[in-house]
Amino acid sequence: MGGVGEKGGGAGWRFTIAGLLILICGVRLFGGVAMLLRGAAVSNEVLAGDLSVRALGLLMMVIAGAGLRAGVGLFAKPERWWRVGVWATIALWVDGLLNGLVLFGAPRVGGQVLNTIVAMVLIGGLVLVGRRSRPERVPKRI
Repeated sequence: MGGVGEKGGGAGWRFTIAGLLILICGVRLFGGVAMLLRGAAVSNEVLAGDLSVRALGLLMMVIAGAGLRAGVGLFAKPERWWRVGVWATIALWVDGLLNGLVLFGAPRVGGQVLNTIVAMVLIGGLVLVGRRSRPERVPKRI
C-alpha cells in the first residue's frame, strides 16, 4: 500500500518537497505583490523605474502562482504535477537573475547562491517524486 521502498511510496518525502515548494513560492508570491503595489519604492536600492519593477512583480506572481499550484497538486496527483513544479522552479531561478539584473544592475552573489541551492534541492526532490510516482509498467505478452 505504498510503503517506503515500493513504487509510489515515500509519501513523507513527497509531502516535504510539496511543503517546501509551497513555502518558497508563497514567499516569492508575497514579494511579487509587494513589487506590484509599491513599484520602485519597494527598496531604496532599486535602480529600475516604477513600471519595470511592477512588471517584474507581476511576472514573479505568475511564476510563483504556478509553483504554488504545483505544490498543492503534489499532494493529490504527483505524477501530473511534479513536472510543473520543476519548470516553475527553473522559471523562478531565472526570474531571480532577471530581478537582480534589472532592479540592482547586477545579480547579488549571496542571493543567487541561495536561489541556486534552493532550486537544486527542489528540482532534485521533484524529480525523485516524479520517478516514484510513475506507475509500474507491465510488459506486454506476445
